[in-house]
Amino acid sequence: MKTKKNVLLITALLFLTILSSCSSSDDNDLPQAICLKDDLTLTETKVNDLESVNSIHVDFDVKNNSSTNLDHGDNRTVIYITMNVKTTDGSVYETKKIFLLQLSAGSTTTTTASADYGSGKVFDSYTYKLTCEDL
Repeated sequence: MKTKKNVLLITALLFLTILSSCSSSDDNDLPQAICLKDDLTLTETKVNDLESVNSIHVDFDVKNNSSTNLDHGDNRTVIYITMNVKTTDGSVYETKKIFLLQLSAGSTTTTTASADYGSGKVFDSYTYKLTCEDL
């Protein structure tokens, strides 16, 4: 009987040792998300008001001023642009879209951001803001 208790005790200890040695995979193992929005310089190159479809398209030259490549897969973050379009009657329309997924360190690219405004309205101006969101 004493041998049976010893075998059960040893089995229980062995089981606990194996169980405690198992590691759990959690988000702490993932690299920290990096937001490079403040390292980007945007230069407006063209604004196209598409009155017939109540939309504007704004072309930007975008330069990555950092020494880090912007890559949503590596950095675990996506840069969004929120554009607010103001019409001549004072109405404001907000559009948020993915802006940029990849750009090498020190490089420049051209990209277009678009935003819609209300039917029958007349485009006046726009503003934009960049934000980052973790994947």
